[in-house]
Amino acid sequence: MNSTRQALIDSMKELLWLRGYDATSPNQVLDHCGAGKGSFYHHFKGKKALAIEAMNERVDEMIDECDAIFTADIPWLKKFETFLLQPRAGIKGCPVGRLAFDPSMADRDLREPITRYFSHLQYRITNELMEAQQDNMIDSFFMAEELAAMIISSIQGGYVQSRALNDAQQIEHSCRGAFALLYVHTTALNESF
Repeated sequence: MNSTRQALIDSMKELLWLRGYDATSPNQVLDHCGAGKGSFYHHFKGKKALAIEAMNERVDEMIDECDAIFTADIPWLKKFETFLLQPRAGIKGCPVGRLAFDPSMADRDLREPITRYFSHLQYRITNELMEAQQDNMIDSFFMAEELAAMIISSIQGGYVQSRALNDAQQIEHSCRGAFALLYVHTTALNESF
């Protein structure tokens, strides 16, 4: 891939995470990566096209990270420990989730990468929980899909609390709480962890 094109994408990914879509201008992207205005429009039709490319690349990276954890040959509870207790930049917020708050995300094309990420995450976590329930490794009191939604909401809510309180530990507390819920509902703790 052209290095200038990739620099534009990388800069847009970082600025989307820091500022969101609506507060990021093409000039800020150019300043961030040091590219000239002509190169921006040589590679992209405009801000929206660059943002979609950057968002899709970010989502692909995050899906790959998620899949690497949930396809690893380790016990199911260890997968959730790895996923939930990994370091997160609480104050910056979720690189994908924070974009959902931008008014421009009402645009279907801009929203699609966000939808794709959260749909994949819901699918991956639900399947892992269903397998654990089928193997009698976790209490089947909860529907797997509902528990998956709670886990995702705990992560996203932790990001919001971290940003609102300017306290990076809030995301940690939220994710530890979600893991604790899984842990206490494990039916065969010694065999699964």
